[in-house]
Amino acid sequence: MPPHKPHGLNDACRDHRPGPVEAALASETRQRLTAALDALADVELQIVTLRFGLAGSRPRSITCIAKILRMRQEDAEAMLEAALRQMRNDIDRNPGE
Repeated sequence: MPPHKPHGLNDACRDHRPGPVEAALASETRQRLTAALDALADVELQIVTLRFGLAGSRPRSITCIAKILRMRQEDAEAMLEAALRQMRNDIDRNPGE
């Protein structure tokens, strides 16, 4: 199948960047997520960062995280669940901040 070619001027000139509303929502979401991450204890932040690859590295498994932090896998899982629950609560409690 040949590559997609524009069918007219509208296709060729279409701007695929997010509009101002989408950009504002993305910015607000980023701010709320950052605030929720900042509220975590250091070890919880480290676990969330490792699990989801937030520092630019690849996401890690719970097993790998437990080894890195020298803790039992069950403890790492429990801390991750608690951190995510806290983040959800923080975001739900402060939706406009």
